[in-house]
Amino acid sequence: MDEIDGIIERCSEIDKYEQGYIPIAIEPVSLGVLMSVVKNAQTSERIYTIVRGCDDHLQVRTDLYYIKAILSNLLSNALKYSLADSLIEFKVEMIKTDVRSELVFTVSNEVGVNGVPDAQQVFQRYYRAEMAKQQLGAGLGLWLAQSMAKALGSHIHFHTQSHTVSFHFAIKA
Repeated sequence: MDEIDGIIERCSEIDKYEQGYIPIAIEPVSLGVLMSVVKNAQTSERIYTIVRGCDDHLQVRTDLYYIKAILSNLLSNALKYSLADSLIEFKVEMIKTDVRSELVFTVSNEVGVNGVPDAQQVFQRYYRAEMAKQQLGAGLGLWLAQSMAKALGSHIHFHTQSHTVSFHFAIKA
């Protein structure tokens, strides 16, 4: 029942997003507050967090609701499709270049029994890998996360390496 409630809640969230009821509200947010909100939304003990090159006092200008929704979708997807009892890496890293500074979020997990999703379709609305269709879900979480990332001027990137799947995106710092 909880999984079905989650699907209904996600569909409701998508409807609100598409109807414009969740407008972007860019404001200063400390990394500490952002991390607290994300951790409260995803409480699994399988998630371990790595923070590099920044601290809780770092201020970023972003929409906290959108960031929480994006990261919650990425983390719940990793928990759902990774190997059972494997750890999920959630990394937050400050990357500075001569031109700009970015706060990069990365969610990585071991590939589960459903295999690697198709990189060309992973962000398509309703896409679910053939082997993943045996699990509950609607194929909307990654589509919504990518849509919200684009609304923030970012883009979620999908990578595979060996037996690991990673999603990452960045916001200006």
